[in-house]
Amino acid sequence: MGSIKRTGGVTNIHENLFRYRAHDKQTSSVLRTKDVSEYDWIVMKEQFDKVGILWTDSEEILLKKDYTSDEVPAYEYWLLLNKMLEANKKSKYYDQGKFEKRVREQWKSKVFHTKNPGRMLQLLMKLPMKEKTNVIRFEFARAIRKILDLLSKD
Repeated sequence: MGSIKRTGGVTNIHENLFRYRAHDKQTSSVLRTKDVSEYDWIVMKEQFDKVGILWTDSEEILLKKDYTSDEVPAYEYWLLLNKMLEANKKSKYYDQGKFEKRVREQWKSKVFHTKNPGRMLQLLMKLPMKEKTNVIRFEFARAIRKILDLLSKD
């Protein structure tokens, strides 16, 4: 334990360590796909602090939820992801290229889970043009894959 404490911070996690993996540079500690427990949030908060991200109370509430759920509006999630990217760009805590790739994957997944046409339209109305184009590309690629899947079943 002494050598671990000398090389980095130590946090007491009240969960089975076999199921829980977290280390200092693991982006999945920051970007995850489930509602988080209070213990998970402690670890995530430490990572956010190291990157230099300060969240408002309403942002923390959103971040504690499963980002794929309808409880997390897509546009607000996009704003949170961009806040993470900007903070990391300044702090250079994570490798920016890898972090951007991971954030892009999270965003694609959020768009994929926004299946309600009304919510998708609201999202497209709020996004800047460059991101609207990306979302439309995601959706177009998804539609083509579905069509090809249907054709291959015949």
